[in-house]
Amino acid sequence: MSHRPRYGALSLLLILVLATACDPQLELRGSERLDALLLPPEAYPDGFTVEEIDIEDFDGASATGDLGNVEPAECGAALGGGPEQLPEEAVEGAGQTATRPGSSSGSAVVYSYVLVSGDFGDVSADEAGFEQMLDSCSRMTVANEGIEFEGTLSSANSSALPEGGGMFVMTLSGEGMEMVARTAWGQVEDMYFVLMALDLGGSPDVSPMELVEACRDDSRPDCYDSHRAEVAAEADERMAEDFEAVLERAVEKLERSA
Repeated sequence: MSHRPRYGALSLLLILVLATACDPQLELRGSERLDALLLPPEAYPDGFTVEEIDIEDFDGASATGDLGNVEPAECGAALGGGPEQLPEEAVEGAGQTATRPGSSSGSAVVYSYVLVSGDFGDVSADEAGFEQMLDSCSRMTVANEGIEFEGTLSSANSSALPEGGGMFVMTLSGEGMEMVARTAWGQVEDMYFVLMALDLGGSPDVSPMELVEACRDDSRPDCYDSHRAEVAAEADERMAEDFEAVLERAVEKLERSA
């Protein structure tokens, strides 16, 4: 079986998300202060491996990949010149990734957490660009490497966000896969953060025995499919809850240091 569709979809999702999160011209230097404010491994869900990012090599280059053909055209233009979430005034930074490989009980998930500091004043995310992106990309179709994907982009709320922060959720589906990306950002004093989580697709496996048991008293012809959809929805809800918990820990740590 060819893995090209899965890897193609993964690469496309990474490009779409990074296009809304990074300034490829940003140059940052390391900061011991910000390093100390990164999250400890236990702040992430069980099963994740945490590694620090070499922030001086963090240049957003992955965001410059080929988006392919995006419809509507207004969405392609908004993504291609996507709003910059890391302020251009940033001079110091720190970052980490947390990864969990896929298994029979869940899909692969990658978190990315970046902190920057600088003389921001009242600077905030590019709200106008973000609103334009939300308006034009609420539903989109992306053709990449001969494969067509359906995508959505929507804003989201979180009680953990500091004042002025924001969050969005992006989905991408095609070739029997559905991948989800969550991105949150905000500012605490002179520190600005972006937290991303990519759920790289692959619904949890449902055994034939589980399907038989779940549909024993259900005569609907689509019962098996409905049960699989319920299991996938539960996995999505757990992922959202996990993201909320990580975001809450991140913001709390920044606020305690301020």
